[in-house]
Amino acid sequence: MGLDLEIAGLSKTYNGQAILRQCSGRFDQGRTYALLGPNGSGKSTFLRIAALLEPPDAGEVRYLEHGAPLPHDLALKRRITLLLPRVGVFNTSVFKNVAYGLKIRGQSHGEIEHWVNDVLVRVGLAPKGRQNGLGLSSGETKRLGIARALVIEPQGLLARRAHRQS
Repeated sequence: MGLDLEIAGLSKTYNGQAILRQCSGRFDQGRTYALLGPNGSGKSTFLRIAALLEPPDAGEVRYLEHGAPLPHDLALKRRITLLLPRVGVFNTSVFKNVAYGLKIRGQSHGEIEHWVNDVLVRVGLAPKGRQNGLGLSSGETKRLGIARALVIEPQGLLARRAHRQS
């Protein structure tokens, strides 16, 4: 089952500069939405707040299941993930980089093996599974980030695409 997301009156200020001002919206499960705007317009801040990684100065983030709001606890945070363009890579194998999210969620070795191998095939990194993640190309590193996001099967996936240079 997926999650619905309601954002009401979000505001955020950094160093006296308003980044978000009274942002509101509803995002229904099973749908894809695009958040557009120029550099510095607050897209990443909005996504970090929506992913419950930082609090807003004002406003509310509500995740709903069957219309009922959910508490902002660890169980909810484990159901959503944020994928940013710059992926942090651990100094270990590609397999272990992808497996990390499952490992901290207490999945069994067999489940981890199954799901990581499956997602590595899906993102085209299966041949690189034993390679150290730090040796990946920039495109492969982006696919590693996608694999890490997908392997935990989030019910809410928030992603930010890298800005294209002209």
